[in-house]
Order: sequence, then structure tokens, then C-alpha cells
Amino acid sequence: MSILDEDGQGVRVTTIQTTVRRRPDEVLGIEGGASRRGSTYWRRAIECPREHLLANELGWEPAALGDPLTFGLIWHYCLEAYYRVIQEHQNVFPAFESTKDYFWGANEEAEIAAYQALVPFAGEPGYEKCFEKISQMLDVYFERYRREDKWQIVGVEVELASEMRHGFEYTTRLDLMVVDHASEPALKIIEHKSSYRLDRNVLEGYTQDFQTIGQVWLVEAELDLEKYPPFVGSVINIVSKESTPKCARSYCQPSKYVLASWQRSMQALSVQADYFEALDYPQNFASCSRKFGRCQFFELCRTFPDLGVGDLKGMGDPILGLRRKGAA
Repeated sequence: MSILDEDGQGVRVTTIQTTVRRRPDEVLGIEGGASRRGSTYWRRAIECPREHLLANELGWEPAALGDPLTFGLIWHYCLEAYYRVIQEHQNVFPAFESTKDYFWGANEEAEIAAYQALVPFAGEPGYEKCFEKISQMLDVYFERYRREDKWQIVGVEVELASEMRHGFEYTTRLDLMVVDHASEPALKIIEHKSSYRLDRNVLEGYTQDFQTIGQVWLVEAELDLEKYPPFVGSVINIVSKESTPKCARSYCQPSKYVLASWQRSMQALSVQADYFEALDYPQNFASCSRKFGRCQFFELCRTFPDLGVGDLKGMGDPILGLRRKGAA
């Protein structure tokens, strides 16, 4: 489609009509989105000043999510439903009881809740493969762990925030926080992940991961740990999307030196991000194409490389298959 200006010259189209798969939050009728100043926010700032402007400052996002993010959101939603039922079961006990009934008494109801969380996607166009694979992953996950974990649920989807007293703002939403009674009681973060495969790079990568270390830092910085057993870091709870899904867990217990280094890097990044506006939020062309695909604004920057910050801020509506966060 082309549009002609007053001189009869062709000009570039600024809107396109496409039929896209609905986003998971739209299918579920819930509010989606990452933690306000969490790892997603800061990764964008690290990757590209222009992406930082578009996503973090202006609130633009793709109208349709890519497969990896879509898959991960649904996987998290199912496990959230599962562990909330277990938490509700444990809350009816007058006090903690280290018994099988306390840990596993609600497993059947919890598993049903997880499968029910997936039901809205059964007949949703574009989700056929996703529905089938996540159903299979849930089968494998429950078979592997339903009679193993001795987790006392402290919280599901736990919100934590650190304001500017450290020189930067950082927030997170912990998938799960538990006291693990497998041996001596210990407080742990549980971070759910799905992966195309399980190999050494995947498992070891999370021990030096920006999000994982940041969550441990935030728990130590903001939570009153005297109320709990010793805090021993994070468990990355991974299930693969292979033809036969596999389960694995990786453990991240960063030293005080790693946590101090992470804090210094965040302080520096916060200062750097403050300079982006003065520099007109330049594009970082080294980040247009990435290991797992392309920047979410790849087409926008390629089609309209000359759009200035004023042009972008002045637009009534996003263009090229984008939308404002929260828009239907």
C-alpha cells in the first residue's frame, strides 16, 4: 500500500494492518508485563539506548510476542497456579509440620490447577504447538518432583524493590520463595525457566546471570533475613522443550564479592542511562541482531532510521505492528 503526498510523490506507510496471535495476557484476561525496574528494564538499557527510549520510556511493545517469551509466560503461569494451591494447603495448618501431608497433601489438586491454567490456550489460534508442548512438560515435571520437594512455601510471585538509596532503582518479582526442608532448613529463591535444551552452557550460565544475581542481591539488601532460616541463594528450576522434556536444577549462591561487583555495575549503568537523553538515545547497531533473534524494534529502526526522539515522542500511536503497553 502507498500513500501520495500533495505533490503526487510516494511516502512511507506509517501503519500496517496485520492479524496476529493474541498475547498470553490477553487470552488470560490478566495484566501482563515484567517487573517495573527489573532485569528486563535494565537489559534494554544495556543493549541499546534507542530500545531503552521506546520500551522503557515510551512504553512501546510488539503487538504480538515471539515464541520464546510467549512460551515462558505461559509456563510461569501454570507453575504459579500449581504452587499457589500448595501454599493454600500449607496455610491451613496451625503451624509448620514437617510431614508428607504438609508437603505433598495437595499435589493432586495443584496439578489439576496447573493444567486448568493452560486450558484457555487449547482452542486459541496460534497456540496449538505451545499447548501440546507445555502439557507434556507439566507431565514430566510432576512425575519428577511431586514426591521429592520438601518446600515450605513462603511466597508466590513475591515483589521486592530497592529504591535509590543504593544509587539505582531495582525491582523484581520472585517466582517462588521457599524454606527447603530436604536437610537443614534453608531459605531459597526458586526461579522457573524453560529452555530449548539442557547443556553445560545453560546450567552454568545462570550462576553468573544478571537477573539471578540481582534477585539474590535484592533479597539480601531488602528482606529481613533474621525472620528466616539461613538464605542460601537461588535454585534455577529448568524444564527443556526437547521432544522428550528433561528437568534440571542449577544453583546460584554468589559470594559477597560477586554481589558487591553487581551493585557497582548497576550504579555505573544507572549513571550511563541518565546520559542517554542528552545524546538523543542513539541506536546501538551492534544489538539489532542478537543470539536469539532480533531487537523488538528491528523493523522500526530499519524502516525509519531518520526518526528523531521528538518524532517518536510526538506520535499518537506506535507504528509497524507495535502498541503501547496495556493496549488491547
